Amino acid sequence: LHARTVALEQANEQLHERLRGNRRRSRYNDAEPMSINHRLNVVRSGLGSSTYGPTAQHREQVAIARADLERLRADLARLTETDLPALEADLERAGVPWTPGRAMPQDR
Repeated sequence: LHARTVALEQANEQLHERLRGNRRRSRYNDAEPMSINHRLNVVRSGLGSSTYGPTAQHREQVAIARADLERLRADLARLTETDLPALEADLERAGVPWTPGRAMPQDR
């Protein structure tokens, strides 16, 4: 159960990085995959300083961010609707005491 909990925490962190990026890596200008947030910031900053309108690059970045976001949403749904409830049910069956963040236990 502990290993599954750690795996879910890591999966959650990976989702966060896909959305917002890795703060530690960006602090040191380490190359990393572009996050959804970074792609949208490229578009926002480009459009904010231009009267031309969205360029092909802006449209491409929005399309990539949209596709990345759809994949992230599917992965988040699996995590929150399948993986986490299964872990919580196994914790309940194992008699693990309630902890904050979990659903309140039903009368036993």
